[in-house]
Amino acid sequence: NQQRCGAMRLSAAGAMASAGSTSVEGPSTADGKSGSSSRSNGNNNLHADVFDWDAVWQGDTSGMHEFVSEALEVVSFEASGRGVRACQAVQAGVLLLAERAVAAAPEPMLAQELLSRFEAFDTTTRCRLALMCDGTELPVLSGAVPLWAWPPRGPSSAASAAHIVADKTTIPLSRMQRIVDLNAYRCHAHISEYAFSFDEDTAPSDAERHKLYGIFPLGSLVNHSCAPNVSKVLWNGWVFLRAARDTSPGEELTQFYCDVRMPVKMRQKELLDLFCFTCVCPRCLFEQELELAGGETLRPYISLYSCQVPGFDKSHGSVPVSQLEGILAEAESAASIAFQQQHQQQQQQQQKQ
Repeated sequence: NQQRCGAMRLSAAGAMASAGSTSVEGPSTADGKSGSSSRSNGNNNLHADVFDWDAVWQGDTSGMHEFVSEALEVVSFEASGRGVRACQAVQAGVLLLAERAVAAAPEPMLAQELLSRFEAFDTTTRCRLALMCDGTELPVLSGAVPLWAWPPRGPSSAASAAHIVADKTTIPLSRMQRIVDLNAYRCHAHISEYAFSFDEDTAPSDAERHKLYGIFPLGSLVNHSCAPNVSKVLWNGWVFLRAARDTSPGEELTQFYCDVRMPVKMRQKELLDLFCFTCVCPRCLFEQELELAGGETLRPYISLYSCQVPGFDKSHGSVPVSQLEGILAEAESAASIAFQQQHQQQQQQQQKQ
């Protein structure tokens, strides 16, 4: 169940586009001071397109403000639990969220860092932290809540749970650690022990794997898919989410929690090991059926995911284009044969029924 998870631990590239905004009260910034959040409104003077993106990508985020699109709302999905969906049409490339980490630190120290700042956070930030997934069953929302207005207000169970915890002086360290384990974003270049590498000695050290993580309460509300419709950039203590493709009203927004370039078995293992759920997105289901139908026939295609591609030896220098074309043609042929085998098996099953 994806409601057991909050966010991924991976950085990725995204497109750049513009959207309007209106300033509203928002969460604390990473230094514990009250910050401002923004929601889209084309009639306001404050717009996402006034951000100096050249300065941002050079490391200067001093001119950034938090931004939350009005096109997003938090709901409880029957299959995946709590998540975020579009409440209006969204065009590819549009900025959906610009959020600053409420705290960032090496992963083993992040829970304690959050607790040391907890009393300095404003009420909104404390409530958002209190409602982050810790692996237990999450309160079911009675209706949609605009993402910019999260957490919910009023007598709902989710609102009550947030304020009860937030009113206390702190969150227990054990629970805060579970929140970090399931929600922290990796805030530096991704190095995964699940991924392939050319050299065995490039395996990440323990210090590299846990170098710097951040907590982003709003970004972590977006569920996982191995074919996500949201792109993500983690940069200088900020996370930027953009629409990776056109999105229709009512469609769930998804990000990735693992390296989606890996084969389905490796993705499934990483998601189960780190986030305690088995992904059942359409891509995973299709690739599982394809591998089952293709068997050894599919090996040339699966090998493209790794650096152990037959005939591809980096130590011997650059590989001729003709050789690469041959490798790709063989993989494409293998995938086509496996797909035909899968289609035949489906037809046979339908005839039996």
